[in-house]
Amino acid sequence: MAINPVMDAIIMALIIITLIIVLIRLRNKTLLLWNEVTRLEISFHNKLIESLHVFLNHADQFAHHDHDGNFDVLKQYKSQEIRALTLKDRQTLFKAIHTLYLCIDETSNPSQQTLKTQYEALQQCRLRYNSKVLYYNQFIGKFPMRLLAGKMQFRHKEYFG
Repeated sequence: MAINPVMDAIIMALIIITLIIVLIRLRNKTLLLWNEVTRLEISFHNKLIESLHVFLNHADQFAHHDHDGNFDVLKQYKSQEIRALTLKDRQTLFKAIHTLYLCIDETSNPSQQTLKTQYEALQQCRLRYNSKVLYYNQFIGKFPMRLLAGKMQFRHKEYFG
């Protein structure tokens, strides 16, 4: 069996070209995922800010429901930059909104429909964000993406929980 150097060179070139194409496709997929997670993160934070202000504007509806001081938590974050807060602080804010929502959800007052709609939209944003973050984190955590993501300086994103 004679070794054909031309055929070996062609096979080696095809292997290298295939690897380059695969790496470019993985890089592009990672960039698209990162972009989508970032877009959903911004959307979620905007919805969280919007929800904070909607709930603050309906302070009169919580006079009889807020026994745990959740409305005071909302007031505390009113003038702060939400995206600059730590994950724990953002979760505290979300938990306060959630608790207030649970108080009004038990009633059937039509005037509280705005608050219910706002909270449900916030939940949808949170769920979309969390599901995409979960997929993104798993994607960049597997071999060979772990190496490529490290070279591209992509890190795991925060799961809002």
